Amino acid sequence: MLSSPRPGETETITIMANSSNEVALPDTLCRAIRSRAVLAALVAYAVSRVLLYVWFSASVSDVFVYFRYAVAGVDHDLRPYREITQLEYPPVAYWTMCLPRLLTSDRLSTRNVSKEEFDQQLGRYHQMFRGLMLICDIASFVLFVAVLRRCRPERLAWAAWGFVISTSLLGYVLLERLDMGVTLAILAWMYCAVRSDDDERRAWAWSMLGYASLGIGISYKLIPLLIVPFSLWTDALRLRKTRDRRLLYGPIVLIMTAIGPFAYYYATVGDDLGRMFRYHSVRGVEIESIAATAMMVGESREALRPYFDNGSWNLGGTWERPLVQISTYVLMVGLGVLGLRALGAPRLDGGFKGRNAYRLACVAIPVALVATKVFSVQYLLWGLPLLILAAAEFRDERLFRGIVVACIVMAALTTFIFPFYFFDRMHVWPYNGTWPPPWHLIESTHYAWDNERNLLVGTLSTHGPPVPVMIVRNVLFVICTAIAFCGVLRCRRS
Repeated sequence: MLSSPRPGETETITIMANSSNEVALPDTLCRAIRSRAVLAALVAYAVSRVLLYVWFSASVSDVFVYFRYAVAGVDHDLRPYREITQLEYPPVAYWTMCLPRLLTSDRLSTRNVSKEEFDQQLGRYHQMFRGLMLICDIASFVLFVAVLRRCRPERLAWAAWGFVISTSLLGYVLLERLDMGVTLAILAWMYCAVRSDDDERRAWAWSMLGYASLGIGISYKLIPLLIVPFSLWTDALRLRKTRDRRLLYGPIVLIMTAIGPFAYYYATVGDDLGRMFRYHSVRGVEIESIAATAMMVGESREALRPYFDNGSWNLGGTWERPLVQISTYVLMVGLGVLGLRALGAPRLDGGFKGRNAYRLACVAIPVALVATKVFSVQYLLWGLPLLILAAAEFRDERLFRGIVVACIVMAALTTFIFPFYFFDRMHVWPYNGTWPPPWHLIESTHYAWDNERNLLVGTLSTHGPPVPVMIVRNVLFVICTAIAFCGVLRCRRS
């Protein structure tokens, strides 16, 4: 038999209802704040890109190199890797260089061309190339946001701001180099991998699209090759579970898009294609790499010698060759651990799906950047967004936000070094020949003979902040990568 509630009971019920509202209100408020923060990040992104494309003009750019290759291939019909002997880029990257040239009727003859005409054509090519990279950048940001909305929506605001600020700080390379293309290819694969989990009936189609992005990325820049084992393992487990043979289309597409462009040029120029691989195999320790930082910390400053070779500034010293060999083993160990984690995922996590592959890929590529002997400035255009995604997936809120802030700091430190205080023959506004920068990372540059080659050499900075700034940037990158890597090892079913 029910009785009327006593006054005390009524009051208790009222208090409980109010308490429930008080608990729900902060959650609603947090969602509203996050939504506004995401909207603000989108607005900031749009404003920054308009400014970078319309107003900002980088005085240091690789576009002139791309223009020269495009003119040689499109205007003069020279074959890449045979007549264009210094081409170090994979086929799809070379096609990307040629695309702005193919979209115009501009052509340069082999006869003498006036400087005015040359500058006009270079200027038009430059703007079209920047527009192409801007398209890649916009698509990359859209995919970055889309992946986080599906996987970690509660962390989207911080991650989006991290992407916008860090890439904007890298404005000197954002639209001036090819790397936003590889960022787009990697993020497109990641989005397809995540979507393949949401729609099992169409998983084969998303898988195929993902492999197409991955293959194009490999033919554009070899680094996405590290993702292939995780993607194949995902589909192998999915095929065993569903018996859907359409999943085999994906690896076929991968072979066509990744190997096809190389096969085409091998049929065209034969063994000359190998020049591209030999070019990278003989490169030294790039001065911006983690290995170079180890040399700066472990060797005396007098024993180190910067030198320019194979398109980059490298750091020579007693440790140079040993570190080149060690880096290979470090990379193999790091990727091997991630591979074992992927193999153990069915038992530890109850399965290995597209999202699992995406998460491990976010860590694998930064690990490769730590281990590799080459770490150019523009690599951060894909390295930092992947670190942010890895932190969003594997670490708690405090560490995640710490890594986002660290990525912004790394971008700022990188821009401080390059281009402002890189080497003493590079003068970027507000500096000039009569008012040079007070310090440089590489000083006293001059030409000298080395192994029957006339190389541009210099000395490592002995004063000012350039060397400490470079060390701090790389130490931060190693720490953030290690934190994400440890998160992989600790992670269980989520």
